[in-house]
Amino acid sequence: MLLGILALAAGVADAVSFLILGRTFVANMTGNFVVLGLGLGGVQGISLINTVAATLSFLGVAGVVGFISKTPRRSRSRYLLKMTIAELVLALAALAVTFVDSGLPSRFPSMVITIFLGSAMGLQSASQQRMKVANISTTYITAVATQLAAEITTAPLKTTLRRVLSIVTRIVGALIAALLIVHTSYRWSLVLFAGLVALVLFGSLAILRRDEKWQVFPDR
Repeated sequence: MLLGILALAAGVADAVSFLILGRTFVANMTGNFVVLGLGLGGVQGISLINTVAATLSFLGVAGVVGFISKTPRRSRSRYLLKMTIAELVLALAALAVTFVDSGLPSRFPSMVITIFLGSAMGLQSASQQRMKVANISTTYITAVATQLAAEITTAPLKTTLRRVLSIVTRIVGALIAALLIVHTSYRWSLVLFAGLVALVLFGSLAILRRDEKWQVFPDR
């Protein structure tokens, strides 16, 4: 459930970055590499600077998380709590930068927002991968969609539902963010993004002391 909320947040973040920050992605790196090629080709409407910033910040933070995560962990909920605290800080930092300009962000604030969001998504993606929760992903949807289609008749119902959840939450997150951007302001989308991360933070705090099998942190 908590990872499903993070997938929803990733959909929101990608909608903001694609519609407001120069047709780039901060969570969907598969699409972002394509956008990078288009930007290098001089396609209009794409911010090459923001695309590079999103990619480098995502990969850089993911690399740091991978290095830090080498140390032993006690529980998934404790790890998730620490991750969401850091992600919430990044989300609030991105939101704060939006107030530099009264309307849409100008070039430099746009790049800074992109870096904060890309860092948040790199943190989220690497942390989720480290927790090794099977058949659900908050950012990497290509593999989940492939597995869903290839094993639709053979996978257990629980597995199929988890995969569907990963996909549907990303779509719903992007839909809600798009509606907020079109009818209100992109800032409200970032408020929603920060709120969803905060919700996961409180959720992980609530289950912190539960002694259940799924809490055991997996070995590498």
